[in-house]
Amino acid sequence: KEEKAKTEKKEKDEKAAKEKKERDEKAAIEKKERDDKAAIEKREKDEKAAKEKKVRDEKAAIEKKERDEKVAIEKREKDEKAAKDKKEKDEQAAIAKKERAEKAKQEKKEKDEKAAKDKKEKDEQAAIAKKERAEKAKQEKKEKDEKAA
Repeated sequence: KEEKAKTEKKEKDEKAAKEKKERDEKAAIEKKERDDKAAIEKREKDEKAAKEKKVRDEKAAIEKKERDEKVAIEKREKDEKAAKDKKEKDEQAAIAKKERAEKAKQEKKEKDEKAAKDKKEKDEQAAIAKKERAEKAKQEKKEKDEKAA
């Protein structure tokens, strides 16, 4: 009877141990499946986030390039306008300088011509006066000679 009870207990213990082992193996398999699923989901989430980041970064790079190009174009246009304005200003200054030089040259020419004309008139007046003095002296000498004779 004791032997039978021992045998039954042993069988019961073995059965319980076997069931526990099966439960533990099933739990381990389920845990591995959950872990694998979570790892796959994490990898997919990370890949999606990386893809979205790449798209954002590319968009930001394109926007930056467009801004930089716009700034470069605006700068070039501003520089070209400044150069054009400077050229026009320089041309105007050159024209004004040339006009002033021509006016000064004209005024000098007129002044020189007037001075030459005035000198000629003065020289003519002096020549006439000299001639008149000579005539008068000649007349006076003639009269004096006649009187003496």
